[in-house]
Amino acid sequence: MLDHIEDLRTLTGEDFGKLVAVFNESYSVAVDNPRYRSATEIGLLVDIAQSLRDIKELLGAKPKDED
Repeated sequence: MLDHIEDLRTLTGEDFGKLVAVFNESYSVAVDNPRYRSATEIGLLVDIAQSLRDIKELLGAKPKDED
């Protein structure tokens, strides 16, 4: 799906949207399934979420303020 991305310099807004969709799907699986709720998996999801925020900033979009 995103094999054409060699590094962040080739990432487009559309690609970012796809990354977010994949993350959201993974997050939903983790939240809905207690088997995937270990500290390691949740920590990994938190790290990925932060990375997505960082990428969004690099693309020039400001992340929404979180509640």
